[in-house]
Amino acid sequence: YMFKYFKLSPFKIKGKFFGNVFKCDKIDGTKLICGETDKCSNCDLRDGVGTVLKTGKSLDDVVLKHNFIIEGINEVKWFKVSASLVEIEERKYAVISFSDITRQKQYEDLLKLKLSLDMQTGTLNKYSLIEVLQNLVSEKNISKKITISMIDFDDFKHINDTYGHLAGDKILEGFSKISFRNIRRSDILGRYGGEEFAIIFPNTEPQA
Repeated sequence: YMFKYFKLSPFKIKGKFFGNVFKCDKIDGTKLICGETDKCSNCDLRDGVGTVLKTGKSLDDVVLKHNFIIEGINEVKWFKVSASLVEIEERKYAVISFSDITRQKQYEDLLKLKLSLDMQTGTLNKYSLIEVLQNLVSEKNISKKITISMIDFDDFKHINDTYGHLAGDKILEGFSKISFRNIRRSDILGRYGGEEFAIIFPNTEPQA
């Protein structure tokens, strides 16, 4: 699968390093070899194989994420990797098995995104909004300042009763679109209740 996906010949890779063969984005297009960059020290794949070679312990279905350059485009691939140690004539080898689970991970990420959103307005739902807020005020971010704006539509029930719920939904959608156009990318817009919204402004504080 790997040879086919990366358009490689198994007869032309002997003696080459893994990252160079499979076009790791950290070294592709450079004259460096796999393992020579600062980022290589944080490579999960190298860590996994290194553990097998050093300790003799096997890897069993470890999920790894890696970035590759495929036909000039940066692509993220997810693999379920198994590896075990083999010794031949006093030399140690790591035998690695890859299973591509990229589509599965993409589907999981899409599902998580949908579960975190209010489908009517495209904003974060109440539970995701609270989770984001809890993370922003956690101990690791305690030194950072945030500002929160709470927005509530007055007499919104009157709109629904007079013009119907579809009209009310259109108003909420319109408000969300306008808000997204006028806040920073780092700001967070969420629907807290029926006609209640909250906007979180990280790294800000109210000014008099």
